[in-house]
Amino acid sequence: MGAAAAAPEEYGLMAAAVLLTLNGLRGLGLDLLLRRTIVGSVVEAIAGVTLPRAAGTCTRCPTEVRMRTLPPANGTWRGRFLMRREYDPAGQPLAERPPEAEFCTVTHPAHIAACVTAAQALPADGSAATPSRALLALGGPSSYELRFKYNSVVLEIDGAEADLTIVDLPGIIQSHPEGPELVALVGRMTRESIAPAHHTIVMTLTATDDLENQAINGWARDPNVDPTGARTLAVLTKPDLIPEGTHDNWVQLASSGPHYVVKNPGQDRLQAGITSEAAREEERRFFEASPHWAASPAAAAGRLGTRNLRAGLSALLVQSLKQQLPDIRRRAEEELRRVRRRLAELPPAPSRNPQYELQGLLRRVADQLQDELNVRGRARSSTFREIKGAFDALDDALVASMPAFYLGGRLFSALGREDRGLGCSEGGGGSGGGEQSDSVDELDVAALLRKPGSAKQGGLSSADEARAAAAERGSRLHTALAQLRLPVEFQTLEEVSELRREHQGPELRPFMPSHIPEKLIRRFRGDWQRHADECLAAVVEVVGTVIERLVVELFGRYPRAVRSALAEHIAGLQAATRDQLFGLVAMEDHNVFVRHETDETYFAAFLATLKRAHVRMQFSSMETLQKPAALLNEVPELRGALMAGALLLPTSADDELKLMAACLAYYKVAFRRTREVLPLIVQETLLNKLSQPGNGLSQPDGLQWYLQEALLGEQPDAAAAADLLHECEHTARRRTELADIERRLKQASKLLQSPGLPLAAAA
Repeated sequence: MGAAAAAPEEYGLMAAAVLLTLNGLRGLGLDLLLRRTIVGSVVEAIAGVTLPRAAGTCTRCPTEVRMRTLPPANGTWRGRFLMRREYDPAGQPLAERPPEAEFCTVTHPAHIAACVTAAQALPADGSAATPSRALLALGGPSSYELRFKYNSVVLEIDGAEADLTIVDLPGIIQSHPEGPELVALVGRMTRESIAPAHHTIVMTLTATDDLENQAINGWARDPNVDPTGARTLAVLTKPDLIPEGTHDNWVQLASSGPHYVVKNPGQDRLQAGITSEAAREEERRFFEASPHWAASPAAAAGRLGTRNLRAGLSALLVQSLKQQLPDIRRRAEEELRRVRRRLAELPPAPSRNPQYELQGLLRRVADQLQDELNVRGRARSSTFREIKGAFDALDDALVASMPAFYLGGRLFSALGREDRGLGCSEGGGGSGGGEQSDSVDELDVAALLRKPGSAKQGGLSSADEARAAAAERGSRLHTALAQLRLPVEFQTLEEVSELRREHQGPELRPFMPSHIPEKLIRRFRGDWQRHADECLAAVVEVVGTVIERLVVELFGRYPRAVRSALAEHIAGLQAATRDQLFGLVAMEDHNVFVRHETDETYFAAFLATLKRAHVRMQFSSMETLQKPAALLNEVPELRGALMAGALLLPTSADDELKLMAACLAYYKVAFRRTREVLPLIVQETLLNKLSQPGNGLSQPDGLQWYLQEALLGEQPDAAAAADLLHECEHTARRRTELADIERRLKQASKLLQSPGLPLAAAA
């Protein structure tokens, strides 16, 4: 037998260094490695170690063997076992692959088989992380069978006979007592391992069965794997068991391409404890003595025996490095850029001065919150719009609670168009035929209840008809009320008259007890307290969203830091704001008070408008006056004089009209002061307090100093700050892992660009 051509010496050491580097990256979950995927049982012969061979304990998961010729520092042989988790217990790939975990270390090859068995016995989640516990869990050697699983066992051998990385896969099975799922699992495991283009397939074929009957031969030639056989190397086993008369076929196959032939010890020799060296010597004598193999072309080409196979794989490694080095360099650089991006996405590492860092972070929170919530011109537009929306909703609720009276086919509101946010109207003639002045607004309900196109004739609509139309969605009246922001509910002259009669005391006319106007005013008391609380809750929700964003942005890596202190601070400010809001509402509820001059002005305007409507209603209801009134309409000067005179005359409804005017005048004043003061309380007591940074002297109640005292106490120290800024373990661990990967990738890139690695020339 001739020896296989050895790898060129100038490449050998450098190739070993490259392989060592790529193996290190593989341990961190970066698959840039040129590996040999071996389907079959020749790993023992190549690696010179004994693997489990008992029934039910041979390869049950991918076993990666990393062989390095360089011995450890003490010069002795060493085998180190690692566990690599790439899949969850259900066989699904993990989104984040953890670094390989050390399992055990052995210093003699005889211990390999037991440790492989123990490693394969570990649960799929990687628990029971010591060999002793794993072995004890197995029980007696005749009472267990290891289960197939995806995650790999890694064996690193220092002081090996060649620089190779090979992966031993479970043997392909056709059936299993536990069902077809395990058959499919082994098949999927094999197909996934031979698919990557940078993996060389070492295909083990038994010489005791027809080549076409062996599944791996078809899988390797799959169009999506290696249809040309460029990265497949076949190894024929059991040459001593070839049936008589078929040797020539196998000799011709072994001589026709990259096919190696090895003879491994039988089960009886393994049980007798044959050593690796003795096995190789028996193999050598077999091929030299065989009349079929000794003179074969395969022998001349140096493809008989394990030593030639190992040398051939080493030469193939150098050849693969030559071909794939540019791609490996490119992938290493891409991975380095990706790792650096992920490092940059992580928050900075904690400062060595945690107290100073905490103060800086609290100051940034206070400053940014001030920019967010300061509505005096510097607020973020989106935040300001949300807060303004809460104030507008409060304004809508207050407007909807205002009183309105139905009189003479018209609706009279306490608020003018400007108060209702509709702007000022010039001239009069509001929507729906209403008449308008600076302080009084009225809506012609009768005109809206008439059918379009009908003549302006007939009696006035009743209050019941008006209420029904106001409540009917889609009606002209309902639409007009919504557009003009007028209340749907109203009181009538008859209802006010009933209230006066019910509460009239013994006072002589024209005197009216003061409690009667108060009774009417309280009929329209809306739930202002609830509206104020809803407004406050909406503003607090906006503030909470802003603060949560700032906390995540600035303190995201410190889960124990400021979130709870800020929440407590906001809760306290919310309670104080609610107390002030409720105090103001309570004052309005308990008191019916307006300034005399303002009240008199509004009262006179409302009374004149109401009496004009009442007189107009009387004219329209008196048949004897209808014809003279029609004639007067043709002479505006006489009509105005007649109306002015009518307004000076007393009517039977004067008391009721005065009650209505007093109620409308009061609510016009109360609305204007309430709509301004309630948001002002929220602004001052909540928003300004939160957006006030403070400097510890003139502003000791600023947010920064409140948080600092709440978090660290009155006497802050570095230890307390360090405890608060304790980074979450996941972030710290991830930063360390990425920094380690970056360091190794930089070393790998430097090595791959080394002038002493002239492998790219042959690429």
